Amino acid sequence: MVISILCALSSFDDCKETIVSSGMLQKIDGGNILTTKTLAISYLTMFGNISNSNEMRTRILNAGTIDKFKTMCMSDDPFIEVIVIKTIYSLSCAPENLAGLTDYET
Repeated sequence: MVISILCALSSFDDCKETIVSSGMLQKIDGGNILTTKTLAISYLTMFGNISNSNEMRTRILNAGTIDKFKTMCMSDDPFIEVIVIKTIYSLSCAPENLAGLTDYET
């Protein structure tokens, strides 16, 4: 339920900062979310919404998001992989993130 609510709130610019600052993103276990496709999509959509904000891109990357995304891509679900790719693209739009994104192993 929490992930669905955070997903809905993440579409509002003034809520993005609060979601990131609350520490909720670090507490959510990306691996456990894979048990339900709808939940996984909500989780990834939340990150996608937040990463559309220039101010939040670097903060999300620093939250260990890439490791969670790698776990979610292990589901072998092409739809989930597309959402992950879109979010990583948004993260890469911040020039200061490019060096950090290239540091991650596949």
